Amino acid sequence: MEQFVAAHPDDLEARSKLVRDYYLYSIKQPRLNHIFWMIQNHPESDLTSLNSVGISPRTTALNDEKDYQTAAGLWRQQVAVHGGDAHVLANAARFFGQAGADADEAERLLAAADGGALSR
Repeated sequence: MEQFVAAHPDDLEARSKLVRDYYLYSIKQPRLNHIFWMIQNHPESDLTSLNSVGISPRTTALNDEKDYQTAAGLWRQQVAVHGGDAHVLANAARFFGQAGADADEAERLLAAADGGALSR
C-alpha cells in the first residue's frame, strides 16, 4: 500500500487506509507522517480532518505532545494560507476542538468558517 500511495500521493482514501492500519497495529511514525502530509497538502478534505483528530494533545501510545504541537502548527499554517476557505477553517476547528485541545481557537475558527472575520 505504501508503494501505491507513493505513486498516487493524492489518493486520500488509500492514504487514510494506511493511517487506519498503522493505528490498528500501533505503528506510530508512519501514521503521523501521513497525517502531517494530509494537513499540509489537503487541509480541505474531510479525511484529513478525521485523521488529524487522532493526534491527541496528550501523550498516548500513538503520539506525544510534540506530535500534537507539530499538527497544531501545520493547521495554523493552513489557516493562515487558506483563511477564506470554510472547509479548511472547519477542519482546523475540529482538530482544535477535540478534548484537551484549544476550545477557544476552535470556536474562533468555527465562527470564521460561518462567515465571520478571521481575527487573532
